[in-house]
Amino acid sequence: MSNSRKFYKSDPSRLDYVYDLSDWLGTGDTVSSYSLTATGVTLDGDTNDTDSITVWVEGNEGTVVAAVVSTTGREEEFTMTFVESC
Repeated sequence: MSNSRKFYKSDPSRLDYVYDLSDWLGTGDTVSSYSLTATGVTLDGDTNDTDSITVWVEGNEGTVVAAVVSTTGREEEFTMTFVESC
C-alpha cells in the first residue's frame, strides 16, 4: 500500500478526500487516533470511521499528512499531495 497519493485540482474550491486505511489495518484493527497537518492548503474539517479518514480541503497546492495510530498499536503517516492542474 502506498502511503502517498497525488490529486490534481483545477480550482481552490472546498472538496472532500478520503484516506482509505482498510488495506493497512489488520483484521479487527481500527483507527484509534489521528492528527492532521496541512501545508499550503486549508484543512476545513475532518471525520473518521473505523477504517478511513475524510478531510475537507480548500486550495490548489499543498499537502495534508495524517499521522494515524490503530487500536493494535500500528503507527504510520499518510500523505495527500495537491497539485494545481491547468
